[in-house]
Amino acid sequence: MPIPNRRRAGWGLLATVASLLIAGWTFAGRGGGLSGEYREVSGLGALEFKGRRVYVTTVVGTVFAAEYEVDGKRVILKGPGGSQVLTREGDAIQGGLNMKYVRVDRD
Repeated sequence: MPIPNRRRAGWGLLATVASLLIAGWTFAGRGGGLSGEYREVSGLGALEFKGRRVYVTTVVGTVFAAEYEVDGKRVILKGPGGSQVLTREGDAIQGGLNMKYVRVDRD
């Protein structure tokens, strides 16, 4: 027995909604989509965002990788010793102790 048109339309709507939900989950899992390099204004530090990771260059030249998350204007770096919250304002990211990073490249 053939499926009535109304029932087929319901399955099409369900498939569309499921596709949109999967796309939303994929975007949300990317941590906000930051990318590029940010250099410290008054120092040697840097932040480089690649995919779901950020590569942090400290003022003494040490580099370590960490995961990060974006929550509105907050950028949360998640390292082995804990988390650090930075604030994003346009092409700048600010941290504690007057640290300010500015974006140096464009995608």
